[in-house]
Amino acid sequence: MKVLFIGNYDIAGQYLATRLFKEGYGIVWLTEETEKELWEPSVKGGKVYRFGLSYHSCSQIIKTESPECIVFLTQVYRDCYDYSFDETSGAVETIMELLRAAASLSVKKIVYLSSNEVTEGTLLNPAFESLRAGERLCQSVCETVQMDCLIVRTGIVYGMGKYPEAGFLAQAVKHIYENGQVHTDFSSFSSFDLVYGSDFADAVERLLVIGESGVHTLTTGYPITLNELYHTIAEHTKQNTVNIQYGSKEHIEHPEDGKLLKRRTGWLPFYLPADILPDVILHYIQIFSEQDHTEKKKKQKEHIFLKNLAENIALFAILIALSLGSSDWSDIRFVDIKLLYIIVVALTFGMRQGVIAIFLATAAYLAKLALAEVDLSYIAYNIETWIPFIIYAVAGALVGYLSDKKRDELENGQEAYAGLREKYNFLKTMYQEVLTIKNQLQKQIMTSKDSLGHVYEITEGLENTKPRSVMLRTVKVVEETLECSSVAIYIKGGPGSAYGRLMACSGNIAKDMAASIKFSDYRELEQVISQKEMYVNIALYPDYPSFAMPVFDEDRMVAVVMIYNLDPNKYTEYYKNLFKTLVLIMRSCLIRAYHYQENNKDQIYLPDTNILVSEEFGAELESITQASEDLNIPFSKGRILYDAAWSYQMLSEKLSKLIRGTDIVGCDKDGTVFVILLFVIPSVRTYTEKRFAEAGISVFWEG
Repeated sequence: MKVLFIGNYDIAGQYLATRLFKEGYGIVWLTEETEKELWEPSVKGGKVYRFGLSYHSCSQIIKTESPECIVFLTQVYRDCYDYSFDETSGAVETIMELLRAAASLSVKKIVYLSSNEVTEGTLLNPAFESLRAGERLCQSVCETVQMDCLIVRTGIVYGMGKYPEAGFLAQAVKHIYENGQVHTDFSSFSSFDLVYGSDFADAVERLLVIGESGVHTLTTGYPITLNELYHTIAEHTKQNTVNIQYGSKEHIEHPEDGKLLKRRTGWLPFYLPADILPDVILHYIQIFSEQDHTEKKKKQKEHIFLKNLAENIALFAILIALSLGSSDWSDIRFVDIKLLYIIVVALTFGMRQGVIAIFLATAAYLAKLALAEVDLSYIAYNIETWIPFIIYAVAGALVGYLSDKKRDELENGQEAYAGLREKYNFLKTMYQEVLTIKNQLQKQIMTSKDSLGHVYEITEGLENTKPRSVMLRTVKVVEETLECSSVAIYIKGGPGSAYGRLMACSGNIAKDMAASIKFSDYRELEQVISQKEMYVNIALYPDYPSFAMPVFDEDRMVAVVMIYNLDPNKYTEYYKNLFKTLVLIMRSCLIRAYHYQENNKDQIYLPDTNILVSEEFGAELESITQASEDLNIPFSKGRILYDAAWSYQMLSEKLSKLIRGTDIVGCDKDGTVFVILLFVIPSVRTYTEKRFAEAGISVFWEG
């Protein structure tokens, strides 16, 4: 597909054009700018037409290039928050003419880059209203001629732009870097969604690939406040004091606005402001410092020229004084002081001052002849009288050329030395970093979290004949390996049950996790795990786990391992595969433990009951007590009193209707029966007592 970009330089367009070119698209750009580079140097073969934005120019380019898609660039409108609105380029008024040209030819799709401020509608200014008008024009024309229309309402696109005048962020850096102050109409707590250029390009390319049309909001869902933004800029510009003048306007981003696009395309931002913003700020600071250096160098050259000119004139004055004062000196009457002056000036200051010295010496020579009452017309007609002037010119030019050549060679040598010094420092830094990484990797070969040695340790640690112990240990293993602190394991109820019971979880979420969940309330999750697949919450549904992996015993779901609040940087194939591997190891150990329990019921439970024998009950109690200390899992232990006429079998039958699959019933060596209820805290024990009392059973709590 060939894509035509229409509009002046746009940082979003720069990244999008580069991304599409790398994906095999043909790239053409129509702009009014005469010199600016519009994309990265890696885009080889892209064409740029530098004409006015008109129906005629657009139609001619469309006929020549036959693009299937046109992208309208609108940065001058999208970034109009605090800085003056300039309609010098990309005016929306021209869109109608360009749409007419596209509609009459072979264009199939229109992409219009808009702002998420149009969605909110809270900021009323000419720029955003112009964007809204452009959207309606695109939609109406495309509907009339049956072209696809894709409108992308994006947050503030930023990145390593080529030109510091382009973009909201670049302007903010410029104001703080150059003036040490910045003014905004918004309050310090106003938040904005910043989208890095490559993330923006990735999202738009996905929309093009799947053939989406209509209006889509493209935001990261991780807004940053102006207070954080400006202080980050100030920190990296190394300004001692920054005067930030906030206004009274409030602007709040809504993270949920971009979730539909994420759900439709599977897109997630790779770069967040906290990670990439310092590099972007330093990029613009480098541009500004280079501009300052160039400007200072230019002024310095002008200053040096004026200084040299003054010294040149001073030497000329000395020449005149010597000429007038030494006219009667017989010792130097054969010395040409003017030639000596030219050589000294050219040798000292170079060609430019040498040429000036030639003209001054020539004027002095002619003045001397005039004072001697020599007819100056005689000089014009007598070639022999030209010899002094020729000598002056040749001497000044030759000596000046040699002087400039030496000076240029010296400057080039200094620049080359500085370049080599910079390369040396860079290579030295790289060598030190590589050496550090090598040493770290060498240490981690046997101890890394995903090494074969660690896999063996995990397998050994999960080997246990008790399912509960396997799950409790799994929580710790997943926490350590994936470096997360929100892990939960729900066991599935019996055949036909739609509920899951919380068996184990991380300590910091124990108070917040529901003791039971209904899987049908999480439809997207249920659809995936019922197919024995791993679930990844790429749509960022609230209350859903980030990762979830079911554990099946043949066709029966036994448990589901879940991770909540996972770092966005860990939504990668590496961490997905790592989590899946851990759950598969856990599955093998858990199924073996369940089978062991099934095959050894006679040794584990009292005959024909679900009451653990004293040895097994003691082991389970020890395991739960340890889990309470390590994972902060609450539990309640109670002594059971019941009718002495009841048998263990009758008691077991009544208790099975009162307790959950995560709870434990067992007896000690004296035959006293106890119950352990997981995730039951003292404040809810009264309710439990009432339920047991209705069945004729009393509970006396211990601890």
